[in-house]
Amino acid sequence: MTALAAITNLKKLCSHPELIYDKCQSGVDGFEDTLPLFPVNFDPRKLQTELSGKLCVLDCILAMVKSTTNDKIVLISNYTQTLDLFEKLCRMRTYPCVRLDGSMSIKKRAKIVERFNDPASSDFVFLLSSKAGGCGLNLIGANRLVMFDPDWNPANDDQAMARVWRDGQKKPCFIYRLLSVRVPLQNIVKNVR
Repeated sequence: MTALAAITNLKKLCSHPELIYDKCQSGVDGFEDTLPLFPVNFDPRKLQTELSGKLCVLDCILAMVKSTTNDKIVLISNYTQTLDLFEKLCRMRTYPCVRLDGSMSIKKRAKIVERFNDPASSDFVFLLSSKAGGCGLNLIGANRLVMFDPDWNPANDDQAMARVWRDGQKKPCFIYRLLSVRVPLQNIVKNVR
Protein backbone atom coordinates (compact mmCIF):
# COMPACT_ATOMS: atom_id res chain seq x y z
CA MET A 1 0.00 0.00 0.00
CA THR A 2 1.30 3.45 -0.85
CA ALA A 3 1.50 6.17 1.79
CA LEU A 4 -1.24 8.16 0.04
CA ALA A 5 -3.55 5.13 -0.05
CA ALA A 6 -2.87 4.47 3.65
CA ILE A 7 -3.72 8.08 4.57
CA THR A 8 -6.90 7.93 2.48
CA ASN A 9 -7.95 4.75 4.28
CA LEU A 10 -7.21 6.35 7.64
CA LYS A 11 -9.39 9.32 6.64
CA LYS A 12 -12.19 6.89 5.80
CA LEU A 13 -11.72 5.07 9.11
CA CYS A 14 -12.04 8.40 10.94
CA SER A 15 -15.33 9.01 9.13
CA HIS A 16 -16.81 5.56 9.89
CA PRO A 17 -15.36 2.02 10.12
CA GLU A 18 -17.95 0.78 7.63
CA LEU A 19 -16.02 2.64 4.90
CA ILE A 20 -13.10 0.19 5.20
CA TYR A 21 -15.04 -2.92 6.23
CA ASP A 22 -14.94 -4.55 2.76
CA LYS A 23 -11.15 -4.21 2.65
CA CYS A 24 -10.83 -5.70 6.12
CA GLN A 25 -13.18 -8.53 5.23
CA SER A 26 -11.23 -9.45 2.10
CA GLY A 27 -7.85 -8.92 3.80
CA VAL A 28 -6.37 -6.80 1.02
CA ASP A 29 -2.84 -5.41 1.35
CA GLY A 30 -2.54 -3.54 4.64
CA PHE A 31 -5.78 -4.92 6.07
CA GLU A 32 -4.76 -8.47 6.88
CA ASP A 33 -6.15 -9.78 10.20
CA THR A 34 -8.04 -6.54 10.93
CA LEU A 35 -11.57 -7.99 11.00
CA PRO A 36 -11.33 -9.02 14.70
CA LEU A 37 -10.77 -5.32 15.56
CA PHE A 38 -14.39 -4.51 14.66
CA PRO A 39 -16.92 -4.53 17.53
CA VAL A 40 -18.62 -7.89 18.11
CA ASN A 41 -22.02 -6.37 17.28
CA PHE A 42 -20.84 -4.72 14.02
CA ASP A 43 -23.38 -5.14 11.21
CA PRO A 44 -22.55 -3.55 7.83
CA ARG A 45 -26.21 -3.80 6.77
CA LYS A 46 -27.35 -1.23 9.32
CA LEU A 47 -25.87 2.14 10.14
CA GLN A 48 -24.31 2.32 13.60
CA THR A 49 -23.73 6.03 14.17
CA GLU A 50 -22.16 5.37 17.58
CA LEU A 51 -19.07 3.92 15.86
CA SER A 52 -18.06 7.33 14.52
CA GLY A 53 -17.67 10.55 16.46
CA LYS A 54 -18.07 12.55 13.26
CA LEU A 55 -21.27 10.74 12.30
CA CYS A 56 -22.67 11.23 15.83
CA VAL A 57 -21.98 14.96 15.57
CA LEU A 58 -23.56 15.08 12.10
CA ASP A 59 -26.62 13.22 13.41
CA CYS A 60 -26.95 15.82 16.20
CA ILE A 61 -26.53 18.76 13.81
CA LEU A 62 -29.23 17.40 11.50
CA ALA A 63 -31.62 16.76 14.40
CA MET A 64 -31.02 20.23 15.84
CA VAL A 65 -31.51 21.99 12.50
CA LYS A 66 -34.61 19.95 11.66
CA SER A 67 -36.28 20.44 15.05
CA THR A 68 -35.44 24.10 15.72
CA THR A 69 -35.40 25.79 12.29
CA ASN A 70 -36.88 25.53 8.83
CA ASP A 71 -33.40 25.65 7.27
CA LYS A 72 -32.06 23.18 4.72
CA ILE A 73 -28.60 21.67 4.79
CA VAL A 74 -25.95 20.54 2.27
CA LEU A 75 -23.71 17.59 3.23
CA ILE A 76 -20.44 17.41 1.30
CA SER A 77 -17.98 14.54 1.11
CA ASN A 78 -15.06 13.65 -1.13
CA TYR A 79 -16.20 10.02 -1.30
CA THR A 80 -19.40 8.59 -2.79
CA GLN A 81 -19.09 5.79 -0.23
CA THR A 82 -19.58 8.41 2.50
CA LEU A 83 -22.57 9.82 0.61
CA ASP A 84 -24.01 6.29 0.84
CA LEU A 85 -23.66 6.54 4.64
CA PHE A 86 -25.41 9.91 4.61
CA GLU A 87 -28.25 8.38 2.61
CA LYS A 88 -28.59 5.58 5.17
CA LEU A 89 -28.69 8.16 7.96
CA CYS A 90 -31.35 10.23 6.15
CA ARG A 91 -33.49 7.13 5.55
CA MET A 92 -33.06 6.04 9.17
CA ARG A 93 -34.17 9.48 10.45
CA THR A 94 -36.77 9.98 7.65
CA TYR A 95 -35.13 13.16 6.36
CA PRO A 96 -36.11 13.87 2.74
CA CYS A 97 -32.92 14.19 0.69
CA VAL A 98 -31.53 14.48 -2.81
CA ARG A 99 -28.11 13.44 -4.06
CA LEU A 100 -25.71 14.76 -6.67
CA ASP A 101 -22.55 12.86 -7.56
CA GLY A 102 -20.44 12.16 -10.64
CA SER A 103 -22.80 9.48 -11.98
CA MET A 104 -25.54 12.02 -12.72
CA SER A 105 -26.10 13.69 -16.11
CA ILE A 106 -25.84 17.49 -16.41
CA LYS A 107 -29.53 17.74 -17.29
CA LYS A 108 -30.59 15.75 -14.24
CA ARG A 109 -28.27 17.82 -12.01
CA ALA A 110 -29.97 21.04 -13.04
CA LYS A 111 -33.41 19.60 -12.25
CA ILE A 112 -32.32 18.39 -8.80
CA VAL A 113 -30.74 21.76 -7.93
CA GLU A 114 -33.83 23.63 -9.12
CA ARG A 115 -36.09 21.32 -7.09
CA PHE A 116 -33.98 21.68 -3.94
CA ASN A 117 -33.80 25.47 -4.22
CA ASP A 118 -37.60 25.72 -4.52
CA PRO A 119 -38.88 27.08 -1.16
CA ALA A 120 -41.91 24.76 -1.45
CA SER A 121 -39.68 21.66 -1.74
CA SER A 122 -39.83 19.23 1.18
CA ASP A 123 -36.19 18.16 0.65
CA PHE A 124 -34.22 18.84 3.82
CA VAL A 125 -30.77 17.52 2.90
CA PHE A 126 -28.70 17.86 -0.28
CA LEU A 127 -25.99 15.18 -0.50
CA LEU A 128 -23.12 16.46 -2.63
CA SER A 129 -19.92 14.94 -3.92
CA SER A 130 -17.26 17.65 -3.72
CA LYS A 131 -15.73 16.53 -7.02
CA ALA A 132 -19.04 16.59 -8.91
CA GLY A 133 -20.57 19.72 -7.43
CA GLY A 134 -17.95 21.61 -5.51
CA CYS A 135 -17.73 24.34 -8.12
CA GLY A 136 -20.40 26.32 -9.95
CA LEU A 137 -23.53 25.09 -8.18
CA ASN A 138 -25.89 27.59 -6.63
CA LEU A 139 -27.59 25.90 -3.65
CA ILE A 140 -29.29 28.90 -2.04
CA GLY A 141 -32.18 26.67 -0.98
CA ALA A 142 -29.91 25.76 1.94
CA ASN A 143 -28.13 28.07 4.30
CA ARG A 144 -26.23 25.41 6.26
CA LEU A 145 -23.40 23.28 4.94
CA VAL A 146 -21.36 20.45 6.48
CA MET A 147 -17.89 19.62 5.16
CA PHE A 148 -17.62 16.05 6.43
CA ASP A 149 -14.08 15.25 5.28
CA PRO A 150 -11.48 17.85 4.25
CA ASP A 151 -9.87 17.77 0.82
CA TRP A 152 -6.12 17.69 0.29
CA ASN A 153 -6.41 21.07 -1.39
CA PRO A 154 -7.98 23.76 0.84
CA ALA A 155 -9.05 25.70 -2.27
CA ASN A 156 -11.40 22.81 -3.15
CA ASP A 157 -12.97 23.06 0.30
CA ASP A 158 -13.37 26.83 -0.11
CA GLN A 159 -15.14 26.28 -3.45
CA ALA A 160 -17.42 23.62 -1.94
CA MET A 161 -18.28 25.78 1.06
CA ALA A 162 -19.30 28.63 -1.24
CA ARG A 163 -22.27 26.62 -2.62
CA VAL A 164 -24.73 28.10 -0.11
CA TRP A 165 -23.28 31.60 0.30
CA ARG A 166 -24.24 32.93 -3.14
CA ASP A 167 -26.11 35.82 -4.76
CA GLY A 168 -29.76 35.39 -3.90
CA GLN A 169 -29.16 33.87 -0.45
CA LYS A 170 -31.48 35.62 2.00
CA LYS A 171 -30.59 33.79 5.23
CA PRO A 172 -27.43 33.83 7.34
CA CYS A 173 -25.14 30.95 6.35
CA PHE A 174 -23.53 28.43 8.70
CA ILE A 175 -20.59 26.21 7.74
CA TYR A 176 -19.61 23.18 9.83
CA ARG A 177 -16.25 21.51 9.18
CA LEU A 178 -15.89 18.14 10.88
CA LEU A 179 -12.39 16.99 11.75
CA SER A 180 -11.07 13.99 13.66
CA VAL A 181 -7.99 14.33 15.77
CA ARG A 182 -6.20 11.78 17.83
CA VAL A 183 -5.67 12.87 21.40
CA PRO A 184 -3.27 10.76 23.46
CA LEU A 185 -5.05 9.07 26.37
CA GLN A 186 -2.65 10.56 28.93
CA ASN A 187 -3.72 14.08 27.82
CA ILE A 188 -7.37 13.23 28.36
CA VAL A 189 -6.70 11.72 31.79
CA LYS A 190 -4.51 14.70 32.78
CA ASN A 191 -7.24 17.20 31.77
CA VAL A 192 -9.96 15.28 33.62
CA ARG A 193 -8.04 15.45 36.90
